[in-house]
Amino acid sequence: MNTTSTGEISIVLNNIQIKDSAGNMVSNIGAIEKKWDGQFKIDGYCWPPYWNINEKLKLVVDELTDQIWQELTKLNIAQKSATITN
Repeated sequence: MNTTSTGEISIVLNNIQIKDSAGNMVSNIGAIEKKWDGQFKIDGYCWPPYWNINEKLKLVVDELTDQIWQELTKLNIAQKSATITN
């Protein structure tokens, strides 16, 4: 059965920071906010809402992972640059 229902999924992650081992903030990524409106799968077993949310959460975590890697790459390049110039 391919039954759908109108719905909205909103995921907000705030105050995302990269900290060093001493707890000092070395990068502030900020926030990621995503919202989806549309038709989502449903059935009589109540599992699809969880599946829909998990699917969207994976997309947000994938995006966050990419942003963290980009920041770590920038930090690593900056650290190497500072070491070379000193």
